Amino acid sequence: MSGPCVSYLLEQPDLQLTVADQDLENARLAVRDHPRGEAMVLDVDQEDPRPAIKDSDIVVNLLPAGYMSMIARICVEENVHMIGATYATEEMRAYHCRAQESDTLLLTEVGLDPGIDHMMAARTIDELRGEGATIEGYRSLCGAIPAHGANDNPFGYKFSWSPSGALGAAKRPARYLKDGQAVEVPGDLTMKSYSLTHVPGAGWFEFYPNGNALPYRELYGIEEVSDLYRGTYRYVGWCETLAAMVKMGALDEDPLDLTGLTYRQLTARMLEVEDDGDLRAQMAECLGVPGYSAVVERIGWLGLLDDEKIPQEKGSPRDVTAQLMLDKLVYAEEERDMVVMTHEYFVRYPDGQRKKLLSTFLDYGEPGGFSSIARTTGLPVAVACKLVADGTIDLRGVQIPVSRSIYEPCLEELERLGIRSHERVELQA
Repeated sequence: MSGPCVSYLLEQPDLQLTVADQDLENARLAVRDHPRGEAMVLDVDQEDPRPAIKDSDIVVNLLPAGYMSMIARICVEENVHMIGATYATEEMRAYHCRAQESDTLLLTEVGLDPGIDHMMAARTIDELRGEGATIEGYRSLCGAIPAHGANDNPFGYKFSWSPSGALGAAKRPARYLKDGQAVEVPGDLTMKSYSLTHVPGAGWFEFYPNGNALPYRELYGIEEVSDLYRGTYRYVGWCETLAAMVKMGALDEDPLDLTGLTYRQLTARMLEVEDDGDLRAQMAECLGVPGYSAVVERIGWLGLLDDEKIPQEKGSPRDVTAQLMLDKLVYAEEERDMVVMTHEYFVRYPDGQRKKLLSTFLDYGEPGGFSSIARTTGLPVAVACKLVADGTIDLRGVQIPVSRSIYEPCLEELERLGIRSHERVELQA
């Protein structure tokens, strides 16, 4: 996501940008000798980032989520604004008062999901409130997947980012609200809790619950809702396959000695069977599916039944699975990815009429250029940075983009850049 972010910021005539990376060549490629850009080496695992932060007015933090709080703390201490795309942790939220006292803004969750989803939802909810509507239900779904023309493997997925997040989601517990009651989904059942839906203009997909949706009642100011759900889109077949891989242990994280093992032998060990027969049939039996099941075919296609030796000497089954996926679920040159996001609002108006409002957002990668997930994650961060720099956004403390003073100018600029949703209203019986 740094590519679109850097490109946008370098287009702003009043900004000077320093790009820091642990690999100087990566930073130079991003800057491309731009007169208002500078590249530097910075490895936050090996050196103190404080000097670089201290010399800046705004830090755009595109490091992994685990570094968010550390950078936020230094920014508060040095009175430097910070903008990021990852979720605000409890540790980071604890800096709110100190950031306000030091006249510092820590603005995060300004990417795609979280980010664009927040802004589009907050805008629509504010509009519905202005019409006197009561919001009885809300559902937000988002997925970053191959465009239809690039959907050419049995898994219906390709990695435009690290596989750890996608595979971690397969075992992440979830919570949502149904008929006023909290529904708890244990991690081992997340992939079994999927449903199918049709997205206008995009086709049929499956979706599964993503994380804890309950805090969004307060976050979005919709405490009256009886149904509240956040989920992730995938092409049909992903969930049942990942559920099977969870069951067989292919996503377990306990380290193993893999020396000399073949993929087939590892699979036999995970299934707790002897590798002396028809392993495909044994796997189907252990998973409780027919031998001709598409699930078995997908796992076989991935390579977990091959006689080839595993190149790693140590690692977990999840490490092995992730590497196989990285080798096979990849975008080819000129292939496009696709972001699908929908928001559904079930509302009741003062006259008693009920309506369903569906907001659909579709975005595609640029062949040979930036991917959709890179644009829709990196551009919101860059836009927010520009708006902080020119004083349009003047809030302080720890913030996410649900305030009108943030989402309104951000969405206006994103729409100018072609990132916009389409809405449709349906009457309910």
